[in-house]
Amino acid sequence: MDDWLSHFWPWLVAIFAIGAVTAFVRRRAEADGGLSPWLAWGLLAFVVGLVVAGVSALQGRPGLWLHSGLAAYAAFLMGCATGALGGGGHLREHREWALGLLPATLLWVGANAVEIPKFEASLNAGAEEANGKSAGPQIDPLTAAKRATFLESARRQAEKLARSRAAAGDQTGSVASAAPSLAQQLRSARLETARAYLAGLPAGALELAACQEALDATQTVRKVLFPSASAEITRAAADALDALTSILRRCPDVKIEIAGHTDNIGDEARNQALSQQRAEAILRYLVLQGVPAARLTAVGYGSKQPIAKNDDEPHRLRIEVTGLRSVARGSPRKALENAEAPLPRGSFHRLFSARRGAIRKMSKPTYYEFFAGGGMARAGLGEGWRCLFANDFDAKKAQTYRANWGGDEFLLGDVRALDTAQLPGVADLVWASFPCQDLSLAGRGAGLAGERSGTFWPFFDLVRRLRTEGRAPRLLAFENVCGTLTSHGGKDFAAICEALAGTGYRCGALVIDAALFVPQSRPRLFVVAAEATLPIPLAMTAPNPATPFHPPRLRGALERLPDAARRAWVWWRLASPRARNLSLAELVETRPRGVAWRSEEETRALVSLMSETHRERLAAERAAGRPAVGAVYRRTRYSAAGVKMQRAEARFDGLSGCLRTPAGGSSRQFLLFVDGARLRSRLISARETARLMGLAEDYILPSGYSDAYRLTGDGVVAPVVRHLSHHLLEPLLQAGAQRQAA
Repeated sequence: MDDWLSHFWPWLVAIFAIGAVTAFVRRRAEADGGLSPWLAWGLLAFVVGLVVAGVSALQGRPGLWLHSGLAAYAAFLMGCATGALGGGGHLREHREWALGLLPATLLWVGANAVEIPKFEASLNAGAEEANGKSAGPQIDPLTAAKRATFLESARRQAEKLARSRAAAGDQTGSVASAAPSLAQQLRSARLETARAYLAGLPAGALELAACQEALDATQTVRKVLFPSASAEITRAAADALDALTSILRRCPDVKIEIAGHTDNIGDEARNQALSQQRAEAILRYLVLQGVPAARLTAVGYGSKQPIAKNDDEPHRLRIEVTGLRSVARGSPRKALENAEAPLPRGSFHRLFSARRGAIRKMSKPTYYEFFAGGGMARAGLGEGWRCLFANDFDAKKAQTYRANWGGDEFLLGDVRALDTAQLPGVADLVWASFPCQDLSLAGRGAGLAGERSGTFWPFFDLVRRLRTEGRAPRLLAFENVCGTLTSHGGKDFAAICEALAGTGYRCGALVIDAALFVPQSRPRLFVVAAEATLPIPLAMTAPNPATPFHPPRLRGALERLPDAARRAWVWWRLASPRARNLSLAELVETRPRGVAWRSEEETRALVSLMSETHRERLAAERAAGRPAVGAVYRRTRYSAAGVKMQRAEARFDGLSGCLRTPAGGSSRQFLLFVDGARLRSRLISARETARLMGLAEDYILPSGYSDAYRLTGDGVVAPVVRHLSHHLLEPLLQAGAQRQAA
């Protein structure tokens, strides 16, 4: 409160003075001696405002305009009362005090325009200090000149110690034995220099020139070390990476190269592979900590560039900033506008990279996103693609989409009411994660004839009309549940493939389980169709189905296709991703928001719903003597006698169950924490569901728990989209561009 008043009190004094002067010179009472209408309504609004402000304060939501308005109105009335009484008048003579409201209101608006940004900046700085984002104690920030002088002094000190060490090496006997001590002094000097530098960093975003210095200093204080011949992130390495993350968040306009190194002992090929694995392990960790993946690239240098002697930290991984340049600003997560500028070393290779390989030679490919939800397909496609149009009919999801991606391309409305005139330009790709309710196990079997899943047909009618207009997209990508393959005995899937073939597309399908990328069991069907005139490289197709993306149920669905659809069928060849090294336990929040721990009685009741098989799983985890996190769903099952009963089904394989929309009979997922004899349980948090969908930590979720759960449960896993784009969609477009150029 004191800090708030320190910003606004001069303005309040001025408003008080306006009220005092107005009441001093303008005194006139109502004919009946009562309250003037403006004052009566003003006091009523003031009371309502106080109630609203009190509620927002209890909920922790700032309302600076409201709070300052209440304070300004109170200051004006107090000034009026003071002016009236000081001039020998009476409080009843308030009829014309309203004349002072206009200048007071203008002054209040000006106060908010000037002071609120300053106040919010001070709040953010305080929050960074409270959360540990500012390194070291709060001292006077170093200016660029002071920092340069400081670093030069530190460099001279280090050189002096190095010369002393070299001189000591020329001596014999006891003098030579002093070398380790001098080396320790050198390291100690570097450590103190780094700590002092970090302590002097100003709060907030860092200028580009300071980012590498801050990263180097942070790694001097806390080194990222790996066990020998391993790419496993230890607890100590995680602590060091957390410190690096706090710096990376303050460098929003740079690309980061994670350069992996090894010592020079052993086989070079093995060292090269190990260094790449280490770099990619760090990349995945940083992404999970909220560093935008589009800024990261992982490069392994093996032992070609050893960063340490073999007996001195041989397993350290270095992070360097490459290609420092400003990024275009605009709506949240706006794509990089300077994608055609020279690319720095490493080419931004990472888990959710936005561009790869020859696709960089093209301008950004474009797409329409139908049934967009919260924009998870957009999150997966990344900044290397440009969205021309997005649509969804759900207002709450639309609000989340706009909060994360801006609203320029988004149109809220039913797909059945859309017209091609509303679709700008020519899109390279049309993405549609159309509703699954009538195709899933929880549905009633309506399939593509259902109210929700049946919206596929008005959507596809738009695709047909685009072709008629000469604006046919070169690629189509549809995502839905695997029940699409068997809905109505396979007729729904056959209808989709037949429609694609009849519109001039060759199509194929893949079943991709999100468990390959994130710790969530979530198999989904992806149908990818390419325009018949688009050249398809032989390397991107397979003569026969192959695991893991062409399971038996997909092969069976192909057998049920009509001849025309079978002739247009393609078995897409998709590279398998690297083995996932994240488990459910690693994504769990230590301080979850919006969910509460259940009581011991509630936890026991949840366990009592388990069948014998699931209780045995729980017993095995408790007997193992190590902390574990399991995922639990409550299901309706039938007993051997055919009686309906509720069961709790648990899994402790490092995966969560498939996130589902908490409606239509689907339950929310619980987490069961096992630590020896102790059991605790709670609902999975909204942020944890976002992590299971591969979304960044700064992805903005709805404030309500149910809305957030429904958003993520309805979405598509972003890393799956990224993998599909990188290994199939982008190469197909590049092949078409090369053919056109030839």
